[in-house]
Amino acid sequence: MAVQHKRVSLRTKLYSIFVISLFLLTIFFRAYHFSQSIQFDQDFGRDSLYAMRMLHGKLTLLGPQASVGGFYLAPLYFYLVAAVYGLVGYVPQVMSVVFIGMGIATVWVGFYLQKKYLSRTAALLFLMFAVAHQTLIIASRSATNQPMIPLVTAVTVLAYMSALQKKTLRSYLYVGLAYGLYFHVHFSGLLLFPGLLLLVLVQNKKTVQYTIQKLIAVGLGMFIMVSPLVIFDLRHNFITTRAFMTYISASAEGKAIATNLPHWNTVEKIQHTLKFFSPNVLLSLLIVGLTGFCAVHMRDRRIGNMRKSYLTALGVLSLSSILFIFVYRGYLFDYYVLSQLMVSLLFISAVLSLLRPRAIAFSIVGIAALFFLRTLDYGPKFRTIANLRPIVDVIEVDIKKSPDQPFAVFQDSSDGLSSLAYSYRFLLERDGFHPTSEYFYEQATVLYVVAEGGEINPALLGNFEVRMFGPGSYALLQKVHTGGQDIFVYRVEKHKD
Repeated sequence: MAVQHKRVSLRTKLYSIFVISLFLLTIFFRAYHFSQSIQFDQDFGRDSLYAMRMLHGKLTLLGPQASVGGFYLAPLYFYLVAAVYGLVGYVPQVMSVVFIGMGIATVWVGFYLQKKYLSRTAALLFLMFAVAHQTLIIASRSATNQPMIPLVTAVTVLAYMSALQKKTLRSYLYVGLAYGLYFHVHFSGLLLFPGLLLLVLVQNKKTVQYTIQKLIAVGLGMFIMVSPLVIFDLRHNFITTRAFMTYISASAEGKAIATNLPHWNTVEKIQHTLKFFSPNVLLSLLIVGLTGFCAVHMRDRRIGNMRKSYLTALGVLSLSSILFIFVYRGYLFDYYVLSQLMVSLLFISAVLSLLRPRAIAFSIVGIAALFFLRTLDYGPKFRTIANLRPIVDVIEVDIKKSPDQPFAVFQDSSDGLSSLAYSYRFLLERDGFHPTSEYFYEQATVLYVVAEGGEINPALLGNFEVRMFGPGSYALLQKVHTGGQDIFVYRVEKHKD
């Protein structure tokens, strides 16, 4: 009996070709020239150094320290970096491949969500939005925990929709585990918490007892993920919890703001939200307007209960996170809104897929994609390993002249956030040169000062680390021209008592 092959329509073939082409472009835009442009800055240097220490036996219950607030995240991210370095050696470029892979996985999970729970049209519209989206691409190419934020967001939505479909308490436990990943990644995941809590309470209602059980299951999953921090806090008088609550309280009252860190006013928040959908404000307003029109008339469409539940979930998560942003009065960096961006792109593309004729939605999103494409910037970065290498070489040559003297490294930079010189510390440690702890500068007799902002007098620096080191005499080791900048490397020798 002859085997009958199901014929594939021309439309399906064209759809598949288009999707594959867009995914290839997704990979290209995120991976382009990555090995030369990986930004080996303060955060990545710190993460790499801590991972190295973990591989040397110094395990930890803490993850990265937040750039504001002084509290810590849970340690899963550090263990990920340590696992990669343990497998391939201390090659930061490999971590860049991992980050890029996360960015690509984010787009794939978003595409899968749209296709599974709504339609191929919604999936394709999301893919068109995401393929050249500057913010998502920058996150994918960031050598820090940023690429994990949109990925955790997509995984959380996927876990929630699976729970909504399966209706089991175990599936809601997975929702808590997925959302709990934010405790290891970034505190901006709090943007989604009000919406997620509301959805667990309202959707898939049976009895009051079942609703309580759902909440307990989600809470248990979150507790499992945050347990390393809980254990640490129990042993250290809740220092992390108190720091976090102090920051939240100060932010709510508007007291945590300093002029050297970004704080968006209402107009800037509106502008940043509109830029999610297009760099062109008028086009963004058109997209938002059409989305609102489709959402209002959604009741007139027969789209099935699960599809309506999916659209409702995306709408609640998107709108509640946007509202959270407008209420929040603390610092706001661009990457703080990556979770909000992810759910908003899913929601906008999902609702626009209901627009008829479909050509309108595809045309508008296609134009937005072209605008995003024009904004892509692969300009040179200063803090790359290639640019830092000549600076480290100067320090290492001097260390070899007096190998028995304990030394420390200080970085004087314009951003004011890099004084501990983690990037230089990691590269020195990797080469077998071991600075004193970044917390005990007073133990060093030699201090290497890397002045990235121009020629300075190290004796006049008022930073805490330099004051801890103590007074000393200094000499300019070398002016290093690297990455298009002149970097001054000084040796400061502590005065003998």
